[in-house]
Amino acid sequence: MTTTLRLNDDLKRACDAILDDIGISFSAAVTIFMNEVVRTGGIPFMVRSPKAVGPAKDMQTKPEPDSEKRQEE
Repeated sequence: MTTTLRLNDDLKRACDAILDDIGISFSAAVTIFMNEVVRTGGIPFMVRSPKAVGPAKDMQTKPEPDSEKRQEE
């Protein structure tokens, strides 16, 4: 079966570069994802709102609120 996807060009290029490093095709990666959806009965990873979590980069650079208090003491 042939399936057509509409993807952002930059995202597709970045994904292809990673998949090339891993040694699998985009088609194989999609097949792996689909098999996991069927096996797990849903998306095989947690999906969250970016508003709820914030960018990962920001989470890594901001100190925890309690650690700021400890530094002041």
